[in-house]
Amino acid sequence: MAHKKQLRYIDQLALFKLRGITGINLNWSLQNTSRINSELERQLRTISTLGYYQLKGYAEPFMTNEKYVNLSFSDIVKRYYQDKRLRQATLHAIEDIEATLNTRIAYLLGKKYGATGYLKFSNWCQLNSKNTFIKSRKNRKYTFMDKKFVMNAQNEFKKMLSKKVRKSSNLDVINYRDNNRNMDIPIWLAVNELTLGESVYLYKLMNKSNKGYLADLFNCSIDEFVSYLECINLVRNICCHNGNLVDIKLVTKPKFSKKFKDKIIAYKKQSNGKIIYSNKLSFVVCIIKHLMDNVNPNYKFDNLMRAINGLTNTQISLEDYGFESDSSLKILFGKENKTTYTCEAKFDLY
Repeated sequence: MAHKKQLRYIDQLALFKLRGITGINLNWSLQNTSRINSELERQLRTISTLGYYQLKGYAEPFMTNEKYVNLSFSDIVKRYYQDKRLRQATLHAIEDIEATLNTRIAYLLGKKYGATGYLKFSNWCQLNSKNTFIKSRKNRKYTFMDKKFVMNAQNEFKKMLSKKVRKSSNLDVINYRDNNRNMDIPIWLAVNELTLGESVYLYKLMNKSNKGYLADLFNCSIDEFVSYLECINLVRNICCHNGNLVDIKLVTKPKFSKKFKDKIIAYKKQSNGKIIYSNKLSFVVCIIKHLMDNVNPNYKFDNLMRAINGLTNTQISLEDYGFESDSSLKILFGKENKTTYTCEAKFDLY
């Protein structure tokens, strides 16, 4: 079987040109045409840095009948860097949400079960019932959380946490590790060692009372909160791994809330009366806005708003990203419509 050969960068550029991308001149000149040569060198350097398939992803929305329409090579590169600004602004907000989630998990479990009571999962986990947020890896059915499942989850968590503690560069964790024989660090240190996905999993394991307490702090139902956390975890991974966020299409759509206002996210009403909401960027932005309003009501969304506005041009509008209209961002982020929550009132401070 013949092995596929890696295309040279010049061939990758040629493939773009063949499919309709403009602004690519492959004719290297030996005469005094340094401008043409330097432009080709720049394009070769760009494609060798960002990669053919990375750039190809940002060109996909312009594909019609196997050809790219009204798109130049510089347009693709510009769209990549516009998305980079979008990812940076999005990640900035998600990191605040993640930190707040971990802090509130630590506060809840620490107050109710003590510094290390979280390591005994039967203290705070759902027990002897089906968990509709966790599916079995074997048969994809919802998991029944009996004692065996909870004990296995506890053991796996403790092994994972033990490895993280040994490798941690956190000064407080290092100090605790060096002055204690066991690795059972307090919950308020443990949560800072977890990824967002691991924190979300802990939340899914909780009993209804604990789930409800945390969801209420973010002004959500339990079902909404789980779907929002899963969404921002997906988006966080896209942002951290240089993925394409601007063209995101959520396979599993989060729970739609009236808090988002029907005029913000585009929707279609079916003949049977069922409403189907957009699964694009607009949904992600609304979720982040809602959660951040409960984390920090004074959070400035200027960078995120500018990044989204920067994605539009004569060919692409906000509607293409799932917003109901071009005025949707003003509705979502506008001061006249800003929702204010008194977060402090939701804390049981002591």
